[in-house]
Amino acid sequence: MAKRKTLSKRVRFEVFKRDRFQCLYCGATPAQKVLRVDHVVPVVEGGGNEPANLATACFDCNAGKAGVPLSKASSGFATDADKEHAEQIRAWLEVQKEIDAARAAVGAVLVQRWEVHLGGISTQMAARMSALAREFTVDSLDKAMQIVAWKIGRQPETWSPHLAMNQQKYFSGILRKWRTHGVG
Repeated sequence: MAKRKTLSKRVRFEVFKRDRFQCLYCGATPAQKVLRVDHVVPVVEGGGNEPANLATACFDCNAGKAGVPLSKASSGFATDADKEHAEQIRAWLEVQKEIDAARAAVGAVLVQRWEVHLGGISTQMAARMSALAREFTVDSLDKAMQIVAWKIGRQPETWSPHLAMNQQKYFSGILRKWRTHGVG
């Protein structure tokens, strides 16, 4: 049996936000019912905590579905509309997987560009790259990296945590200034 890992409050909130704070099964909102985060492919079936496998569900829909996969949960007494809705949810989740993969690819490209311009990158900064690409274009992030390389410098052969912190602070400062002035 697969072991269930606790979801952080941040992940739960991001799933709720992505799903517009509505149960994907019945459309209930927080004003109507308590919302939960549901594993589309149940943990007992090997489903994980990746965002593409998580969906907002009200307490009743989640409890009624239990450990049954979405494809099986709608069999038996479901109406044609229920089956169509389940199919739409599955299609939507596939699109979410594609979006997650594309964001990861953009993040990887930005990490490579950082390494070209600035040398080694901290794991913390590498993890931020996909999120920054939602707000700024890849070209503007690349330009900010070039500015940091010009002003602060590139990592030497032996990675310097002090220099890395200065690079990240300067980079963040550039982005903060661009946000304020609507650049990027």
